[in-house]
Amino acid sequence: MAINSYRISCVVDAVPAHLTQLACWIASLRMAGIPDRRLMVHLVEGGSPALRHRIEALGVPVQMIARCVDGAYCNKIGGLLSARGPDPVLATDVDIAFLQQPEIPDPPADGRVWARVVDCPNPPLPILEAILRAAGFSAPLPVVPCGTSDEKTLPINCNGGFYAMSAATAAVMGPAWLRWAQWLFGRPELLPANFRPHIDQISFGLAALERDLAIEPLPADHNVPTHLGPLALTGPAKVLHYHQRQNPDGSLMLLGNPAIDRDIEDFNRRIGPELRRIRESLL
Repeated sequence: MAINSYRISCVVDAVPAHLTQLACWIASLRMAGIPDRRLMVHLVEGGSPALRHRIEALGVPVQMIARCVDGAYCNKIGGLLSARGPDPVLATDVDIAFLQQPEIPDPPADGRVWARVVDCPNPPLPILEAILRAAGFSAPLPVVPCGTSDEKTLPINCNGGFYAMSAATAAVMGPAWLRWAQWLFGRPELLPANFRPHIDQISFGLAALERDLAIEPLPADHNVPTHLGPLALTGPAKVLHYHQRQNPDGSLMLLGNPAIDRDIEDFNRRIGPELRRIRESLL
């Protein structure tokens, strides 16, 4: 399955760790057969203009965005708000590596979002349910298992590393997402400090609930969280969410699961020369 119509985007701050991750992001998408013109790097304002020129010199489009809400994790909201035109949107974190093209509908139906439920209960279910009540959502939601934990969560609580949706859905979600993020950020009594980095994910769920959007769960081999240790998959991994599990040269660290490690080793071999070239251009 090819995703030829999507605009695939990430948000980047001008820090060395993000730039090494960006090099891997671009190289992996090229290796997966996605042309540069389908990419979009949202560069957070405040970075050097020279960095924008270096990214554009690689052939990758760049759009400047303002910081949003917490100025960190919520900056991705600015990326979705800036989406323009008829193309479907695949909004990812910069620490996503595409081993293969993802298997998502192209074109996607309006009113739906493709995402993966959180792997851990961030925040725990009682806190999440209390937030929904405070937000005025009284109807109970079904409880579902977390992705890699025996704990439970709600189906609207999805990992923020991979959101796919139509252009019409993005136009609806962007403003609602920003509004709910601002609402939750302004109510610290609802969310203990150690869970506040997840405001972006929780508010995305609130926006989806308000706009009556269906969450279509991604399969387990998409958005695989390699920072949580070995995972059992029935087939090869397609999309990795590696967080800080990156070697100094930008290659990906192994996971400890032989099946997935074979994929990572093959990925590192194939991506190596292109990754080095891009990384040298950015740093």
